[in-house]
Amino acid sequence: MSNGEAAAAGALIGGTFGAGIGAFSLLFKNSKTIEINGDIEKWKVFKEMMGN
Repeated sequence: MSNGEAAAAGALIGGTFGAGIGAFSLLFKNSKTIEINGDIEKWKVFKEMMGN
């Protein structure tokens, strides 16, 4: 196997492995979306939630 072929194989395997890990981590991610849209009251609530 040439250096170029080894690099291509490594990129393919590494890319596949990385995509798998990323997809798996999405299953356990617990994110929330808070829409503030310039509302000062929503901003205050958000700051309270973040502890600032």
